[in-house]
Amino acid sequence: MSLMLVDSKQWRHCIGAKLLEWLIGAARNRDLEFLMMWPNEASVPFYRREGFCPASDVHVGADDEPPFELVLASTVAIESSVTS
Repeated sequence: MSLMLVDSKQWRHCIGAKLLEWLIGAARNRDLEFLMMWPNEASVPFYRREGFCPASDVHVGADDEPPFELVLASTVAIESSVTS
């Protein structure tokens, strides 16, 4: 996803978090392995709070900035890749 916006008048009402929660659920229902977002500078703290982290430099977005990604794989798969 390149951009998800909530009108600034609606900030602090958890609308962005609810939209993202729905998106993550939909992605998991479709057995996706990860989500990628190209956040603008102002939204980086939001995505970090929601568990996203910078992706590898292989995926380059606008202004040559790597996107943020959220791994959706099961905890077991994540733990085994961390210990390897």
